[in-house]
This record gives sequence, C-alpha cells and structure tokens, in this order.
Amino acid sequence: EHGIYVDVANNTRIEWNLIYDNADRGIQLYPDAQDTTIDHNVIDGNGEGLLFSGDGGFASSNANVYANLITNSRIRHDAESWYPQGNPVGTDNLLRGNCIWGGREGTIDTSGGGFAPRGNVIANPLYVDPARHDYRLRSTSPCLGLTGDIAAEVDGPTATAASTHSSHRRPRGRSAVASRNGSRKAHRARRPRRPHGSR
Repeated sequence: EHGIYVDVANNTRIEWNLIYDNADRGIQLYPDAQDTTIDHNVIDGNGEGLLFSGDGGFASSNANVYANLITNSRIRHDAESWYPQGNPVGTDNLLRGNCIWGGREGTIDTSGGGFAPRGNVIANPLYVDPARHDYRLRSTSPCLGLTGDIAAEVDGPTATAASTHSSHRRPRGRSAVASRNGSRKAHRARRPRRPHGSR
C-alpha cells in the first residue's frame, strides 16, 4: 500500500513519476536504502508523502531528495522520518529544493532525526485540477522555478498548464522508474502503519 518502497538497495533513482492516492506512503526508504536519488516526482494525496527510516540495525542513508512536489498527505506529514529506539539513525539524507504543502499533520517533521531539510518552498503548488489528478502547474505556481512542471513533462502540456520550463525538461531517452504509481481505488482513511511496532 505504498507507491514506491525501497527496501534493501543501493543507488536507486526514482524520477519523473506521478505517485498519488496510496493509503500509506508515497515513497518509503526502509530499512536499508542507501544512496537513493529522488527527483522530479509528484507525490500527492498519500497517507504520508515521504519517509526516511530504518530498523534491525540498518538505517537508510545518503538520500538526495530534490525538485519534487510533495503535497496533501491525508494522514501524516508530507516528509518525515522514523528510526526505532536504539537503532542507528540515518546520515546525510538531504531534503532540498522541493515544493511541499498541505500535509494533515504538517509539511516537514524532523523530530525523528536522520535527515536535513534545506531550501524547500512551503507553498500551494497550484495544480490545474488535483481532484482529477491533473498535476500540471498553473502559470502562477510558486513552485515552477524550483521543480519545473513535472506532470507536463510526464503527460505532455495542455492549454491550461504552463509549458515554458526548458531548464527543467525531462531528458530525452530517460525512462521513469515507474510511471503513475498512484492507485485510483478508494482507500479508507487510516493512519499509515509504522514498520514493525513503531510509533
């Protein structure tokens, strides 16, 4: 019930996806995801947006998370971490230059440790029609200069979407790790489960 779950892996790259409406996390790094790069994704309307985590003596570390739209988490924060008591905490996880907005419990929660936010914009991205999963950005979006119009690059521009963001265009020939991971089925509103007896 996660959009993308990186379990035990090195050098994973997650890019150019629309990840929405998952009951638990949009992206979860747990328990031993090392050197993960996460960029140019729309992560919207999940129970929780992004989780840095670990367990069993492992700690996901060295993640570089940038130029994503992480929004409207329905149950928890848009970005947070969890490491059980006595477990190592992640190191050198960086959440930088993302546009973050609307989590039910808030945007970013650093109380669990293990990651550092830098230069993120906390602002409504002004999606064209989020209820219909049209995540293109309006021309007045405060996020355009930071992330570019991710959905327009994934799905193509429309007349209602801004389309002049050449500095953020998706590189030709690069395939996304997984496109449109969001599930359209209705999930009951519930607090996402924490791994293995966590809070």
